[in-house]
Amino acid sequence: MKFVAYIDREGTLPPPPTHAPGEPIIIEVRPETLVRDATKEALRAARVRLREPHFSTVFVRDASQPNPELVPFPRVAIAEDGQFIWTEGAMERVRFVDLERARERGFFTGDPYGVFLERPLYGDGVIPGWDEFLTWLLEFAFIAGVQQFMAVMRRRYRQWRDRGARSPYAFLDLVVARDEWNRNDLSTLLGLDEQEAIELLSSLGFEPRDETPDIWVPSPNRDRSELRRKIIEDYLHRHPERDDEEDSSED
Repeated sequence: MKFVAYIDREGTLPPPPTHAPGEPIIIEVRPETLVRDATKEALRAARVRLREPHFSTVFVRDASQPNPELVPFPRVAIAEDGQFIWTEGAMERVRFVDLERARERGFFTGDPYGVFLERPLYGDGVIPGWDEFLTWLLEFAFIAGVQQFMAVMRRRYRQWRDRGARSPYAFLDLVVARDEWNRNDLSTLLGLDEQEAIELLSSLGFEPRDETPDIWVPSPNRDRSELRRKIIEDYLHRHPERDDEEDSSED
């Protein structure tokens, strides 16, 4: 397979670019190759010393196109055992084939074999950790589902942290903010047993569809979905209802 790497030698000031600039370096890789190893080889091929300032990996949508569009970085890859690898803290373990699996399952919109190696001259600040999140949840113990949700978190967050979820942010933005889950898929991807998957989904206000009980969607009952809404709006600082109103006002 051909691995296409665009390299930012000068450093990037905000705002971040939307397309990969310049001419790429192209090397041969295998699906089992670690992405980190491929990026290092591409930097060597470009005669960039590895001790130079840190490069961040940004994926492109289609590596076969010139100056391709950049896409959101994948929060997860899917390992051979069928579970998530969280790229937040375990990118050094991710292989191209793991990203291929994530793309096939709809968790990655980019091309695993195309990157922009960026030297960002900006940052996003510090993301709160798991302990801070669990402490934050205690403020809302009166909300339906919080105790059940916290019980699952306490049993499993170390497992996810060991697989790269250094903070709860990537987990929440992926699992909580998603609008539909296949319960069996969720169980496999997060390494949960069947009951834990049910507890996690129900505590967040998801409920099974009548016609397809394995598919869970957010309940229209606002009281049941209060914890999910609180996490999305107050912790992730996203406002889907407001976004919907803005979209409809433009029609």
